[in-house]
Amino acid sequence: MERREYRMTRRELQELERLSRPVTLSGLRWSPEAWKRRREDHWKALGEKYGFEWRTARPAPGKNRRCFTAVPLEEETDGNELDGYAEEHGG
Repeated sequence: MERREYRMTRRELQELERLSRPVTLSGLRWSPEAWKRRREDHWKALGEKYGFEWRTARPAPGKNRRCFTAVPLEEETDGNELDGYAEEHGG
């Protein structure tokens, strides 16, 4: 399965970092499930925008944090790509 390199915008990275921090609303913290769901939604949106399977995103070795690799949507995946960047960074 061929991987391709992608680069998110600064704003997209800032949003991902924001979603990776604990959030407090009126003194109440979001549950871990809510954090995970929000981060997954962010990765899904990036996947739709850039045309990759969001669960396959991984850091691009030797590149800055905005760069990552993933399997393009055109390629078939077996659904076992849950590791990597998305999981390490909140997906």
